[in-house]
Amino acid sequence: MKRRSPLIFAIILVALNSSCASISSSLAGCGNDVAKEVRSPSGKKKAVIFERDCGATTSFTTQVSILSSNRSLPNEIGNVFVANTDHGKARAGSWGGPLVELSWIDDTHLLLRYDRLAEVSKREQLVGDVNIGYETFAP
Repeated sequence: MKRRSPLIFAIILVALNSSCASISSSLAGCGNDVAKEVRSPSGKKKAVIFERDCGATTSFTTQVSILSSNRSLPNEIGNVFVANTDHGKARAGSWGGPLVELSWIDDTHLLLRYDRLAEVSKREQLVGDVNIGYETFAP
């Protein structure tokens, strides 16, 4: 039994360490809060405007993802657009990130408008078969 004690102790430490790491990563995780969904003309797709919250040390962001209309928003960053208010320079929506407006032209073309003072970190031109056009507006 004495020979097994260090081995059992090591196994217990490894188990505790992985449990603590799992708890820590879930506490530090991010979450998405949907602000608006805009369906494509056929209703087969949707563009989702959302705020992604990754804790007190991050700023509010506005993000956009394009999804099939039957899919829920995954807990991931937006696949189309990500921007923040650049320390309050851009006007914020009710969710805290910069204002964004969406309109579908047809099922393969989406127009995204955003405050020109927003700090943009992601701006995709094509997601799947959807072409995304951009315009900025003055505050």
